[in-house]
Amino acid sequence: MSEVENAEETVAEAVPEVLPQLEKLASMTPAQVLEVRVTALMHPEERKKVDRHVAEIDPASDPLRHGTLQWMIGNHDKAVSALAGSHDGKLAGYVYAKALDESRRVADARKALDELAPSADDVEAKTLQLDCIAKLRDFDTLQKEVESLEKPWKDRGEYFYFKGILAENDGDYEEAEDLYEKALSLSPDNTNAMFRLAYRFDMRGEDEMAMEFYERCTRAHPPHVNAFMNLGVMYEDTGKYDDAITCFKRVLQYDPTHARARLFLKDAEASKTMYYDEDEEKKEDRLNQILRIPVTDFELSVRSRNCLEKMNLRTLGDLIKMTEAELLAFKNFGETSLAEIKEILASKGLRLGMAREFESDSGTTESATQRSRSEPQSGDVESRPISDLELSVRSRRAMAVLSIHTIGDLTRLSEDDLKGVKNFGATSLNEIKKKLEELGLSLGS
Repeated sequence: MSEVENAEETVAEAVPEVLPQLEKLASMTPAQVLEVRVTALMHPEERKKVDRHVAEIDPASDPLRHGTLQWMIGNHDKAVSALAGSHDGKLAGYVYAKALDESRRVADARKALDELAPSADDVEAKTLQLDCIAKLRDFDTLQKEVESLEKPWKDRGEYFYFKGILAENDGDYEEAEDLYEKALSLSPDNTNAMFRLAYRFDMRGEDEMAMEFYERCTRAHPPHVNAFMNLGVMYEDTGKYDDAITCFKRVLQYDPTHARARLFLKDAEASKTMYYDEDEEKKEDRLNQILRIPVTDFELSVRSRNCLEKMNLRTLGDLIKMTEAELLAFKNFGETSLAEIKEILASKGLRLGMAREFESDSGTTESATQRSRSEPQSGDVESRPISDLELSVRSRRAMAVLSIHTIGDLTRLSEDDLKGVKNFGATSLNEIKKKLEELGLSLGS
């Protein structure tokens, strides 16, 4: 049984009823409400009970209860609407800001929290405020806020977590990891610190450690949604499609409107039924590498070299699309040049006309040999779909997150834009840069 399935088994053990716990909602703290919310999100039957109950509440007469219950079952917009005109209390203000943050309106959430002005004693609200500041990359303000919390939070994991965020932003990744570990030693259930540690291992290519910490995040209460997303991608990368599907379904259980989870779930389900021949894939990869070899890598006579250049035949892939008759028909290209070309191709297990045989066998014009053809002018390349780059699963995920549809869209991004995507590391970045370099292109500045 996988770690994610174990987490689900744990969830199913006991289901405390939500509504009785909320009878005195107005006197509850954010921490208490967060604990109850876990049950509402993780158990469909309890969610249905809350949904039926909230439909009976007049948002004008009881905005706190109506808004809080809507937020509890993931209806963020309805929660914001109910609490927008009445969120001056600590709990109402917190839920209002939390709903804004979870609906990806981070700047609005920060504004609401700045107005609420939580003290160091209001740990949940203060943590949410700092988290919004970090998401907005206002690290100067975050630095000042963290410094102000040194004494009141010196024994709290949250303090060391945010110090880790600052160290990571400064590029001091070793220090950041130490701080995240310190945060966990003080607060073993700090899912944010778990997630950042997992992410750091992920960036270093230490997949086993990354998966261990992501899996810990999924067992926490409440679990970390982004950990499910990243863990799902890692499972899919290693062929564990059932586990990947479980992860993406769990995200949709918490947030049915999560577009990325819905997209990734569809991809994982498709991958599960896709036939994959590893040996054949390796053969095609080797063939594509050979077909991309420039003809200039071989010793050719001046006449042969000039003829190939004039015919715009630059790679071995270009050559195998030609027949003997077509080469001999070109001015100044004779039997001696033909013999040179045939010898070069034979040394790589190729021959003239092979590309046409591939097309005939596959019944399509989209073959490995055609993908290795000489590239058109830059403008034409940039208009081509991003799928032409044949990226790995993880890189394709980043393109989906950033809504990149063409190669031109990609060239307008910077390295920092790509690094900002969760679960996008140095391996994926190098892959994309190499693919663009092969087309004579590069990322933006």
